[in-house]
Amino acid sequence: MRDVKVAARVRPFSQRETSTRSKCIIVVDQECTTVVNPNTGDAKAFVLDHSYNSFDPGKQSFASNESVFKDMVSPLVDNLASGNNGVFFVYGQPGTGKSYSLVGEEFDPGVIPQALEMAFDRVNGLKQENEDENVFLL
Repeated sequence: MRDVKVAARVRPFSQRETSTRSKCIIVVDQECTTVVNPNTGDAKAFVLDHSYNSFDPGKQSFASNESVFKDMVSPLVDNLASGNNGVFFVYGQPGTGKSYSLVGEEFDPGVIPQALEMAFDRVNGLKQENEDENVFLL
């Protein structure tokens, strides 16, 4: 496992962006995220470890919070259970979907609730395997 993985996620338009008939200028194709200048058509491509298209839930390529969790956070929780450190760092301007990716909603929980559930499931599994011992996951 590499020490650092980099990913980008394209979120759906906000209500304001939809009402002003904004145009999506980001194209996601597997690990490549491309930003297209709407005025000139010039494009800048970024090849990343993961590129998630969460813009249109109706598309087959739609990435839910579960997809992000499986690719980016689940390996961190596995490493934490092995005694290693891990960080999931989220960066972006206000309104870019950071909180949604982290916290999510009831129907699509974010990576934090999923990570906690995985960690507690791991502890409960260890407790069942070692009934006569105290088990802690720090």
